[in-house]
Amino acid sequence: MKLLLAAILLASVSLFAAIQHLPVNMLVQGRLPERIQVDTIEGTLTQGNMQELQISPLPWPMQIVGWEFQPASIFTLQPTFDIYGRSWNKDGNSSLSGDLRYDVFNQLATLSQVDMKLELAQLAKPFHLPITGKMVIALESSSLNEDGCQSAQGTVTLNQLHSTRLHWLTPLSPQAGTLSCDNGNLIVKLPLRDPQVNASINLTLSPQGEYQLALDLWGMEKRLHSTLTNAIGSEPDGVFNLNYAGELFY
Repeated sequence: MKLLLAAILLASVSLFAAIQHLPVNMLVQGRLPERIQVDTIEGTLTQGNMQELQISPLPWPMQIVGWEFQPASIFTLQPTFDIYGRSWNKDGNSSLSGDLRYDVFNQLATLSQVDMKLELAQLAKPFHLPITGKMVIALESSSLNEDGCQSAQGTVTLNQLHSTRLHWLTPLSPQAGTLSCDNGNLIVKLPLRDPQVNASINLTLSPQGEYQLALDLWGMEKRLHSTLTNAIGSEPDGVFNLNYAGELFY
């Protein structure tokens, strides 16, 4: 067994040494899944970037995504890369950074130490929600395979949350929630507590881009309560239950 593992390791190192300086566009040409579209690929396997990366079902492209290989990871047969990404449009700027590790034998990708900053105007657009603000995701670890999200441990924080339609509603205080996985789906749970409004937000995202958003609102400022009552009617128990479902498209 030790001899077999040594042979596999030697073969892996030799293969990597042979291809590490080849242009990465030669290595991935014609091999990207249909859901991934890239305008330009530059660099090599060890260091490079992609420009105008669009991953379905994400509703917006990343203008640039880059990577740098961690050489020591070749000996673990789990190649690991430092990654970063940037996205910008009229709705704001978003960014991410972290580590990406791929388990060759189990075909499992793991994201760790991820720091992601998103403009809520970008994220809320597919749901047609009139909100602005910033979302910060601190992902300690998350594993993904072809069946979707397998595990996730992290937090999500909303800052400067505001409604673009209710201009009199001042930005809400920072709110923090959690990330998890269930049957391949990514689950976001966010309790919102503020003198102006209380809410419970539960968002489920499937690998196919389907979403379910359950939003319960109560204990809100009088004008907001009046606005919701006029829009969807009164709620006997004082809790407004809003549910959205659909698919993300780009």
